[in-house]
Parts: sequence; structure tokens; C-alpha cells
Amino acid sequence: MNKHSRTIFTDQDTAMVAPASKVMPETYHGLCTFHIKQNFVKQLANHFKTKSSLYRKFMDSVHWIEDEDDFNRMV
Repeated sequence: MNKHSRTIFTDQDTAMVAPASKVMPETYHGLCTFHIKQNFVKQLANHFKTKSSLYRKFMDSVHWIEDEDDFNRMV
């Protein structure tokens, strides 16, 4: 039986993404939430110094938004 993964999650490293896409063209490639959070904090750390609610909103969006309507209600 020839089965393939429907989804694969990686850290956005091109050394992984390109070969995975080539070997598994029908597989959806998603980004690992751990690395998305890590990059978010690294890129926007200066916003947290002002006690911004940005991080909480971001975390809520990562964990609770399932569709566009959910996103629009959050914004």
C-alpha cells in the first residue's frame, strides 16, 4: 500500500522544505508552531517591553483560531 503523509511540519529551513516538497509533492507543508513562536518573540521582542498585549493575542491566534471568521472576531 503506497501511503504518504498528508501534512509535515518543519522549522522553515530551506534544506528541509525543498527536498520534502520534491519527495512528497502532495503533502501539505506547515511550519512548526514552536519555531513560529520562537521567531515571533525574536523579531518583536521590543514590543513586549511596553507591556503590549501583542504576545497574548498572538498566542491566542496560534492556539484558538481555526478559520477566517475566528480571526476576524479576534481582531
